[in-house]
Amino acid sequence: MAARQSVTVVIPTLNEEGNLVRLLPLVTALPEVAEVIVSDGGSRDGTCTAARRFPKTRVIVGPRGRGRQLNRAARVAHASALWFVHADCLLVGNPLPQMLRVLKRPGVAAVTLSLKLTPARLAYRLIETGVWFRCRCFQRPYGDQSLLVAAHTFWAAGGFPECHAMEDLYLVHRLSALGRVITLKHPLLVSARRWQHYGLLRTTAYHWGLIMQDWLVGPPAVPPTEEQ
Repeated sequence: MAARQSVTVVIPTLNEEGNLVRLLPLVTALPEVAEVIVSDGGSRDGTCTAARRFPKTRVIVGPRGRGRQLNRAARVAHASALWFVHADCLLVGNPLPQMLRVLKRPGVAAVTLSLKLTPARLAYRLIETGVWFRCRCFQRPYGDQSLLVAAHTFWAAGGFPECHAMEDLYLVHRLSALGRVITLKHPLLVSARRWQHYGLLRTTAYHWGLIMQDWLVGPPAVPPTEEQ
């Protein structure tokens, strides 16, 4: 895998204009990024128009559903590595050189970053500690930590399940059967809007419930894809 111009960034969106215009300048400036695909699920704001103003960026539009949107973009990606990034996050520096180096190690299936919620609050620091523990001990990061994976490994895992929830956790479950899922200490700034909207305890309990469901039931059957 080449060190430069080797990554397709995939960003799923639905009415994310405000977040997207903050994220795209940071992503498109990275020398390792060959292209950015914004996979939109039918936004009614200026998400698509805003995205098209940035270099290296193209927009594809289709039916709503994050797993479906992510797979749709992955099918038309040109680079050898796919970096799935949520619109409500911000980069701290350039993590890609380190991520690519780790991804090339034998036995590594995917690489993610460490969750750092914004704005800063003590309660969020406790959540981040729990997330770090989950990632280090169980190799179960979520999609909001971003996920870098070689394209061939992504399709070997079956891509994202096109289910109503947990598509990121299910994919990580499949990837962990192919190799290690490494979470780096490098931070990724992520909006705490989910915790603010639903509450800290409710959101945390929901996340751990998803993990328990994944352990007890496992991911759904791998659907056939064009790459299989």
